[in-house]
Amino acid sequence: MAQHYKDLIVWQKAMDLVNTVYDATDAFPKRETYSLTDQIRRAAVSIPKRITATANFSAFFAIRAARWPNLKHKYSSRNAGTICLSPIRRSC
Repeated sequence: MAQHYKDLIVWQKAMDLVNTVYDATDAFPKRETYSLTDQIRRAAVSIPKRITATANFSAFFAIRAARWPNLKHKYSSRNAGTICLSPIRRSC
């Protein structure tokens, strides 16, 4: 499994697409610089950005999932009345 989003093949392919789009849009007329060219480039850049965000989001939940047994025990104890998780209320 990839340790970093840059190791993902899909991210690498998306970056290749970004480079291709930038090269292709360089040939567009200068009058299109702030309209069509900009819109196409932003669309291309959004692909690896979303992959990065998803990879980071998944890593965040992978870390949280590793803590699941502790959380499960904490909430089971709470339901059994053994511990109180609320700092405001004195009784649970």
